[in-house]
Amino acid sequence: MGLSFSHLALVAAVVLLLFGSSLLPRIMGDLGRAVRSLKGEPRRRPAPIVLTAERVSPHRTRSDR
Repeated sequence: MGLSFSHLALVAAVVLLLFGSSLLPRIMGDLGRAVRSLKGEPRRRPAPIVLTAERVSPHRTRSDR
């Protein structure tokens, strides 16, 4: 059971009525960015986080209390 052209046209008409023609391009742009980020867009990945380890004494001193 697939979607025919008439089903897609009906869904598009309902979406257009609900959101209006001015808001629709912004919604589609946001949807496109979300799909690209889910696919793992390789050109804009954040820089890796570098963690440093500090040596901590297992014994408490008087100044730690």
